[in-house]
Amino acid sequence: MDAFVHLWTKSKVKKIFTFVFLQLFIIMESLLYTATPTREYTTIMLSLLLTVALLVFVFLLSTDKLKNIKGAYRQIGQLLGGLLGLIALVTTLFSVWNAYTIQPVRLYETYMESFHGKTLYKDIKRAGIFNDKERSFINSQVTIREDNILAVEKRDKSVILFADDNYDLEPLIKKIQERLADK
Repeated sequence: MDAFVHLWTKSKVKKIFTFVFLQLFIIMESLLYTATPTREYTTIMLSLLLTVALLVFVFLLSTDKLKNIKGAYRQIGQLLGGLLGLIALVTTLFSVWNAYTIQPVRLYETYMESFHGKTLYKDIKRAGIFNDKERSFINSQVTIREDNILAVEKRDKSVILFADDNYDLEPLIKKIQERLADK
């Protein structure tokens, strides 16, 4: 028992225990709301299907399975098929990467957590939905595209943005503003 008391009085053991206890306390903070991203896999599936189809086309051209295409047309077909297959493959890879980088937004009692990291509510200056309209060059009365963006402005002048394409913004902004009102 004396050895334990002797170890406990050393500051390193006390600091480690305090650190572990505080980490457990932070982890135990209750989750208030989770905004899950709306993911659509149509782009991924279409570009993957296009990649496979183009690779099969190039393979059939290079193994002389398509007898109707001869000479220079065969070389042009292989070149264009390979190039378009590469573009479709890169589109597939970037779509998969984008789908997995967009993570759920979790709102806790004292902070919010997203793919931008943890942000304390006391560090947030304001939050709101910004309506971004792209107008026509010819007629400024015509709106080409309209996007809603949730902007969370922090006190250090940085901004966290969440797109309407990825999240349902209305319940998310309501919960964030409730937490900002409570702080």
